[in-house]
Amino acid sequence: MFKHSIGKLFEKAFEETIRLAVTGLSGSGKTVFITSLINQFLHGKPFLKNISESDFIGARIIGNPDLLLREFRYDQAIEKLSVENPSWPESTKGSSSIRLAIRFTPREGWRKKVGGSRVINLDIIDYPGEWLLDLPLLKQSFEEWSTFTLGKCREEPRRTLALEWLEYMEEIPPHHDFDEDKGRKASELYTKFLKRCRESNHRLSFLQPGRFILPGELEGAPILMFCPLSKPENGHHDYNSDSYYSVMQKRYESYKSQVVEKFYREQFARFDRQIVLFDALNALNCGYECFKDMSQALQMIMESHNFVKPGFMNRLFRIKIDRLLFAGTKADHITNDQHRNYEALLKAMVTKLDNNVRFLDIETKTMTVASVKCTNTTVTDYEGMQLPVLVGKPVNDKKGIQYTGQVPDHIPRPEEWSNINFKTIDFLPHRYMDNNGEGLPHIRVDNVFRFLLGDKFES
Repeated sequence: MFKHSIGKLFEKAFEETIRLAVTGLSGSGKTVFITSLINQFLHGKPFLKNISESDFIGARIIGNPDLLLREFRYDQAIEKLSVENPSWPESTKGSSSIRLAIRFTPREGWRKKVGGSRVINLDIIDYPGEWLLDLPLLKQSFEEWSTFTLGKCREEPRRTLALEWLEYMEEIPPHHDFDEDKGRKASELYTKFLKRCRESNHRLSFLQPGRFILPGELEGAPILMFCPLSKPENGHHDYNSDSYYSVMQKRYESYKSQVVEKFYREQFARFDRQIVLFDALNALNCGYECFKDMSQALQMIMESHNFVKPGFMNRLFRIKIDRLLFAGTKADHITNDQHRNYEALLKAMVTKLDNNVRFLDIETKTMTVASVKCTNTTVTDYEGMQLPVLVGKPVNDKKGIQYTGQVPDHIPRPEEWSNINFKTIDFLPHRYMDNNGEGLPHIRVDNVFRFLLGDKFES
């Protein structure tokens, strides 16, 4: 009895909370990943088997730990996968969080000697990767950002996509007095341009400011009503404090301090572990410009971890992330024989970034995953050859058997893109029945757990 009471006392005293940040660019599958991870814990025995030396007891959802964030609705997401005609859960439009309490009995260490079990509170925070793309703005003046953005808009495919906005801006001399209606329309057309860039036939990733696409609670707020603007040719003497240039410059600076800086100070600096999800397969589908744009976006996302370096940024944001996982999603959208190539491609994409993060003493890993497996690989005869193909239920009633071709095992050079023999489509999930106490079918979500959280369950 005494040993049991002591165990309970120690359990409460040493209850640990881990904040896991889940981020990724649009379409990377954050909602599905979080749903799958929670589902695996709720069906813990099969999922945790042979992962750690601990005796898993159970897990339960205990709500939202952050009153300022929307609750991640696991119940709604799993229902989407469980109905007679299942569909993918809706993507989140901003930040959300959920807490899992996970109870286990350590097999080793001093905690085992005092008896009882141990509880880890796992806080899962979902936030858009697009918000991380705002990080470079903290180091850029309005003039520098405008010059950079307008420069990108002179190149295809952005040049065509931005045409309506650019033509309208020709009617707005930067040194003229600001008109609220015209200024609002300018920002709306710029936002429309950004959303066009993100559409399925373009899938561009490097889009700033991130809140223009996913405004969250700021939708319709004046702080989002600005856009890049060329500086008047004659310099500071050519415009006053009421000019278009001055007003948009002030709103840009306010956006940096009140939105970007606030988010990193209040949220990002508190994360313990992080996973960055990205769908490189879709980028391959869309071609060279799309793939290059995703690579640039990933680079910007990873620069967020450079805040641990000495100086002003270190004082502002004391990052404590010590493990970081790059995960290429939708591994079930390629045949099994292409998984090794997919992983090699991902490693090539993040090698330079990985080295920079390791220098900051953050342990990193790259892997391919499928949060919810919705296809199977089989072999079919084709002109006397045995070809591996995917079998599943495609979106838009396409043919259910698909040959995806070969995933390149390196970053293709510009001249190689015309020879890439790869194409994949989107599939619908199978209905989740939850009959035998098994979690959602997946590919390597258990490996994600082992790397990101396994060490916390060993003692």
